[in-house]
Amino acid sequence: DSDAPVLSRRPMRKNPETAAKIAEVRAKQEQAERERRAAEQQAAKKKATQQAAARGNAQRNATKGSSSGQSASAKSTSTGKRQAAASAQGNAAASNYPGQVMRRISRAGKPRVRTTGTATISFAIASNGGLASVSVARGSGSAALDRAAVSVIRKAAPFPRPPAGARRQYSIKIKGQ
Repeated sequence: DSDAPVLSRRPMRKNPETAAKIAEVRAKQEQAERERRAAEQQAAKKKATQQAAARGNAQRNATKGSSSGQSASAKSTSTGKRQAAASAQGNAAASNYPGQVMRRISRAGKPRVRTTGTATISFAIASNGGLASVSVARGSGSAALDRAAVSVIRKAAPFPRPPAGARRQYSIKIKGQ
C-alpha cells in the first residue's frame, strides 16, 4: 500500500567490449574538438595580423613613385619651397613627430603651482628619444613656476624615437594657474 518501491533496480553491467568502443569514440571526438579549436585559434591569429597589416594607408601614402600609381614621367608644377617639400619622399613620420611630442607633454600634466605667468621652456630630444637638454628660455617671473615647467618636460620624457628628418629642438610655453 505504500508508494515506496519494493526493490531498487541496479543498472545492468556494461559489456567491457562495448565500454571500450564507447571510450574510443569519445576520445576521437575530444581529439577532433581540440583540433577544431586549434584551427580556430590559428585562423583568429592570422585574421588579427592581417587586420593589423591592413589598418590604414599611412605606409602606402607616405611613399611616392610607381608604387602609388604615379608615372615616372610626372613632373611637379609647384615652385620654390613647395617644390622641395613635394619632392621629399615619405616624410609623414617626420611631420607627425611634433604632434607625438606635444601629446606626450600634455599627458604629463600641468605644473602644480599657485602663481600666474607663462614660462617658455626649450628642450632637445636625443636620437634615442631621451631628453638631451632642457632649459628655461624665458622666465615667468616666478622661480617655482619655472621649476615646475621644467619638471613637466622631464616627466614627459622619454619621447618616441625621432624619425629621420624630424625636428628635435622645441620651445614650448607653459602657463601657471
